[in-house]
Amino acid sequence: MASASAAVPIMRASFHPREYILANEVGDRITIVDKGYIDTAIATNNTNKYVFVRGGTLLSGMTQGRVVEGDIILAPGTTEEIKIRCVHASHAISPGVHFKMDTIAPRNVEAAIVSKKDQHEVWEAVENDTGRLYGVSYKKYSSDYSLRRDDLLQSMKRVANYEREVDEVVKKVPVELKGQVGLAIVKDRKPVGLEFFDSPDSWRVFSRSVAKNYSDLLSEEVSTNLPEEDEIRSSLLSFVGTMANSRQTVQNQGQSFASYTFRSGGLDGNYSELKGELIHLICAKAEA
Repeated sequence: MASASAAVPIMRASFHPREYILANEVGDRITIVDKGYIDTAIATNNTNKYVFVRGGTLLSGMTQGRVVEGDIILAPGTTEEIKIRCVHASHAISPGVHFKMDTIAPRNVEAAIVSKKDQHEVWEAVENDTGRLYGVSYKKYSSDYSLRRDDLLQSMKRVANYEREVDEVVKKVPVELKGQVGLAIVKDRKPVGLEFFDSPDSWRVFSRSVAKNYSDLLSEEVSTNLPEEDEIRSSLLSFVGTMANSRQTVQNQGQSFASYTFRSGGLDGNYSELKGELIHLICAKAEA
């Protein structure tokens, strides 16, 4: 039987105004600067609000490409060191260069980061993903075959024709429904990925990028034997229950905020709280 994959919107009936803004919404009022170390950058919040930086955000600029290691919440008017990982091994580091926040990392690279893999394992995930992009580009679009296996950002940008095919898949995924705050991906009657925010305003910023990260599963030929709504709901509740009972580790903490990572029974995840309220959660099967 062919595998059955489905995208399930996560809805919220009511919500409060956000007490934070996204880094993607504030432009140059937040700066991220290369400190000169492979795993550290300096982030400054020049606003009077809490600023949320989604883990897995790619950082580009005239220096080595990096990715934000996990969710970060920056308090108003503060500067702090943040943890990053390298996604372009052969490029030199240029201290003092300002990063530009780019799209989010592909699913396998993001999983390596969320599950706290070391830098060598992140590089391996980068090479596996750029190898996939190389294969797509070489086989389908010979003019785009020249891709560096260690340069994630450039590889993602070069496969423009393939991206158009991905966009066709994403158009069919429910990502912008009224009241939608997230998305769950179900494969073979079991959840393999889940991400949601506390507000539709936050979800809307990342919705298409999240859907694109699962486009390979959603473009598979599926059977007509899809699970019923009650079965999906039961599976998702079990999935979240496993997350709630998992061992959790503090990743980033301040007076009013904290972010955590967790891993339990093949689940890897990251969630963030502000003033005791959950504002973002992402979790996925380690080998989805």
